[in-house]
Amino acid sequence: MNEQTMKELHDQNARRQAVYRQNRSYFYGRNPWIESREQRREPDNRIAIPFAKMAVEDMAGYAAMPGYRTVEIDNIRTDASVQQDAGIDTYIQLVREIESANDSDRLTAELYQEALVHGRAFELFWYDDAVEFARVPENEIELVYDGSLKPELVGAVRFYDRERLFARRASVYTDVDITDYTRDGSGSWTESGIRLHPYGRVPINIYAINTQQQPFFEAEKGLIDAQDKLLSSSVNEVDRFNAVMALFPQKVDKEFIDKLREMNVIDDLGDFDRWPEYLEKDLGKITSFYQQLADRLERLFHKSIKVPDFSDENFVGNSSGVALAYKLLGLEFKAAQIDLYFDKGINGRYELISSGINAGARQYPTDDYEIIIDNKRNLPVDEAGRVQIAQQLLGILSEETILKMLPNTIVPDVERELERISQQVDMTLEIPGEAEDDDA
Repeated sequence: MNEQTMKELHDQNARRQAVYRQNRSYFYGRNPWIESREQRREPDNRIAIPFAKMAVEDMAGYAAMPGYRTVEIDNIRTDASVQQDAGIDTYIQLVREIESANDSDRLTAELYQEALVHGRAFELFWYDDAVEFARVPENEIELVYDGSLKPELVGAVRFYDRERLFARRASVYTDVDITDYTRDGSGSWTESGIRLHPYGRVPINIYAINTQQQPFFEAEKGLIDAQDKLLSSSVNEVDRFNAVMALFPQKVDKEFIDKLREMNVIDDLGDFDRWPEYLEKDLGKITSFYQQLADRLERLFHKSIKVPDFSDENFVGNSSGVALAYKLLGLEFKAAQIDLYFDKGINGRYELISSGINAGARQYPTDDYEIIIDNKRNLPVDEAGRVQIAQQLLGILSEETILKMLPNTIVPDVERELERISQQVDMTLEIPGEAEDDDA
């Protein structure tokens, strides 16, 4: 990585900060149109409706809550005894320990939400006596690809320790090492350290939600802005004409009166020489117009982004499970499309974990293991109905399959529950033997 390339990537990263701040503003309810609008004469209300925040949180709650996106590691070898000690698959145990040490369930949920806001999220790996990984903000990373028709990631740069748009530190990631740089006041980059890593590829995972890597609400930004403008204008109108319309002089001429009457501002007041100081204005019609337009914009937003208004009585009222499933069909289509891209990052995580495990003295044939991602949805469930179905399947399906069908509220950890069942069976088998020994 030469000086010129570092400068070009840093300038590119600095230009991207505006887009990052814009998307973050939409999510935090400080919509850019509201923030950038010049100060006007009073009243100048600026009201932002956090549509983006509501949609992102609803989608994340539906498809990415911890415990609902699970990863199974299946040993597909015919004879797995080489990898087992006392009936425990050592490789799988190591993976689970690394997951726990890095709080992977919570991390996955955070990555999903950040990807919804910015179109993608990043996870960086390093090795410090163990496999370590963490999320880094989307605005800190610049990716470097080769020029092939199927671009391959050949490097990544993290720009951080930022002062306004400009970073003062950077780390360059390749398939063999991580090189740290510092930036001086003149803008020159100086290498400050280098360390090897065992991963054999650029140690970064990209969690995207679509092929364009655009925010979840990118197409709806215009609707969000229109709703903010409408609501702000509506409140300004109420403030401007609240209870009174105008203050006029005691005497006006006939031409002025005729003009107001022609514009339907006033009715015939009789003797215009004696004019009341305040004229009331009825805001009923204009308020109704604003409300109808606001309702239409809100419906268009939900229709476009495919996230329903869960507070709408028409959505949940008197709906059977099948009817509710049809109402959620658009949301499910959207979630499934996101899974298609997001799960690539999950697979990449386990590839890097495997490489980190094999950095030790013992080598594991990681190709003998299959990663299975199960994307469940966080929806109200009929627990009694699920239990009844599970009972009917006893003797037809395996215990593991049946336990997986039950809600998380009943069986939060299938593997642990299977261990408990096995221990319970062992204890039951031991009791008769102990009784016979006592008789002897």
